[in-house]
Amino acid sequence: MANMLRRAAAAVGLGGRGGSGAPDGHAWNPTGWWWCMEHQRPENPPDVPGHRRLGPYASAADATAWRERLDQRNEEWDARDRDDDDDARS
Repeated sequence: MANMLRRAAAAVGLGGRGGSGAPDGHAWNPTGWWWCMEHQRPENPPDVPGHRRLGPYASAADATAWRERLDQRNEEWDARDRDDDDDARS
């Protein structure tokens, strides 16, 4: 299916990855952007099975920033847990 979508997009001049390896933020996006754990890059459409990718994300930039978003959420949750622990001791 992914290959069919990729060929269809290429036929109308959309969704190419080009030779630079940089994500094309304007590519055709029927399903969202995915972070490929195998290739270490954003992909649209995804090129690997679901257990080797994260997403979908709204853009290639969001997919690339998955780690920062994860770290930010973890810090927020840890802070909330500390606050809850402090409230429970009071």
